Amino acid sequence: MVTPGPRPDIVVLAVTPDITPFTAGTAERTHVVFGQIPTWRTLAKVIGTRPRGLYQIEIEAVTEDPAVHTSELGLSPAPIITSSLPRRVTQPVVGDPVARTVPGDTSRVLLSWGPAPNADIY
Repeated sequence: MVTPGPRPDIVVLAVTPDITPFTAGTAERTHVVFGQIPTWRTLAKVIGTRPRGLYQIEIEAVTEDPAVHTSELGLSPAPIITSSLPRRVTQPVVGDPVARTVPGDTSRVLLSWGPAPNADIY
């Protein structure tokens, strides 16, 4: 259990954790996520995996939404709420797209676009 601290980026823990969070720069830092109990998980479908070293793997997943199985019937289930935390959209909205064919190879196209504010990845 946590309560708000004196600033928006500080929380007060009700119990001291049984681990010491790793904050040094020599390895990946400890990750912590807060949210209400019913929203700590979501049903997801794994769409890809990639090795990221001897002991790590990257897993790409999307939320499994029951609406995709009933939309052709005109039925819409309640939206899936995966977190009570405020969201920051990180999927970029790109502008100024440009498509050019590769000289000598009409089966390939080069795509480019302007930068998107707050984009984490493209």
